[in-house]
Amino acid sequence: MRYLVLDAGPLIKGTRLESIAADAYVTVPEVLGEIRDRQARSGLQLSLVEIGVKEPSAEAIARVSAFARKTGDYAALSAVDLKVLALTWMLEKECNGATHLRLDPCLLYTSPSPRDGLLS
Repeated sequence: MRYLVLDAGPLIKGTRLESIAADAYVTVPEVLGEIRDRQARSGLQLSLVEIGVKEPSAEAIARVSAFARKTGDYAALSAVDLKVLALTWMLEKECNGATHLRLDPCLLYTSPSPRDGLLS
């Protein structure tokens, strides 16, 4: 894979990033700011991979925020979460274009079950 976009979780847990094949490892500046634990910071400094820092575009933040509002997830996402998702969206668009990226979530249909009282 070309890019692996990182959130704080794997960095705090000390995940060995070199075991995940990627051409580049990137994150947003705020993720690195979330690494406060001394052991996690030390592990990050000793990591065998270089982690690049990028800012997502305004377009990417707007697209991801709009999508999250449509799914109802917006209120549960932090500003950092939105930026990580936006960075992922932006890099995907740069590498593969945006025609395959959805503007609207898919509607999921489920079959009614007898418990719903809709079947006789």
